[in-house]
Amino acid sequence: MLGNLDVSCSRAREAASADSVDVSGETGILLRRMMSNSKVDIRWDIENVTSLTPGAVESAVVEDSRGFLWKTSIIPNVAENRFIDFLLICENDWRGWKCEANVELVIHRKTDGHFTRKMLVTFDENMRACSFNKITLWNSIREPGNLCNFNNKFIVEFKIEILKWTIGDIPVAPPIDLTKFCSPYEAINVNLIIGGKKLRVSKDFLGFHSPVFAALFFGDFVEKEKEEVEIKDVVYEEFIDLLLLIFPVPDKINDSKLVHVLALADRFHMKQVLVESEEYLIGSRRFSKAQKL
Repeated sequence: MLGNLDVSCSRAREAASADSVDVSGETGILLRRMMSNSKVDIRWDIENVTSLTPGAVESAVVEDSRGFLWKTSIIPNVAENRFIDFLLICENDWRGWKCEANVELVIHRKTDGHFTRKMLVTFDENMRACSFNKITLWNSIREPGNLCNFNNKFIVEFKIEILKWTIGDIPVAPPIDLTKFCSPYEAINVNLIIGGKKLRVSKDFLGFHSPVFAALFFGDFVEKEKEEVEIKDVVYEEFIDLLLLIFPVPDKINDSKLVHVLALADRFHMKQVLVESEEYLIGSRRFSKAQKL
């Protein structure tokens, strides 16, 4: 096994919100979140490939914005003349989860273009991995002159396009139409910059629901006169979940968004959302008593 598989939640969230972030250090795992929320790229740079010994080699674990945990593995298949099998593994903490995705394996080569192979996969509790079998020879990638050997480094990449996914028994909502936060009226009068993304909203409406935003937009702060205001240390998609609970027609709380919505409602003092979230938590059977406390 290469490197440390213990990737903290905060580090993983940082990776999920960036275009390109190294989340494992020595293993060379790179998680690239594309502009679309449905696409994830995982690139694995395996260093010192000539010194690898036979046996399964696993990458670090990375977490995407939906809470799915991904890792990759290469397994020399001794029974098949030492061909290599490439595995992509998906995990989730919730019961009854499912993730349907198009998965593309990309093996980087110096010339002649990269090798690619694709498949449609449905990951769930009973099917946690997809396998690309008999792709290349174990000994060949360890040879310095091989097309796949980049100065003693082997590069494998998985491109994942998530088509449908479910956490527990809760079907995830379709892509959000962000125009619902906009209108032709002058009430839409400020751009929030969150994680480098721009979101047009109403100062008055946010101020009505949050004393924190009321003070920011109408108090003695420089943001009062700005047309663009940066909100730091917030995940863009999680803030959208918060807004969906206060903008007409309000969205519903579910298990997958409860934790981050509670944290944001507490930070911005949104009493209505806090009350609704706490009531939902009390009635939820998916959280233990210890977790509810």
